[in-house]
Amino acid sequence: MVVCNTPAANAPAVAEHTITLLLAASKRLLAADARVREGDWDHTECMNRELGGTTLGLFGFGRIARLVAERAGGIGMRCVAYDPYVNP
Repeated sequence: MVVCNTPAANAPAVAEHTITLLLAASKRLLAADARVREGDWDHTECMNRELGGTTLGLFGFGRIARLVAERAGGIGMRCVAYDPYVNP
């Protein structure tokens, strides 16, 4: 068995998954899916908020958080971060 440290190997995938979960939560995707499966389609439930122009707070600003900020900026979000180990 080989054990090795690959700190950057999955950072992009984790950042993309974070954005996916952010979008799903903000659009109430699971609740909308459940209602559609029950035969009740109320499209107004999914048209809640756009993320462009909102602010995303990141606690820590390491490799993954930087990638999340980059991707969030791509959809028009403003990102702020707190990390005591990173220079402003």
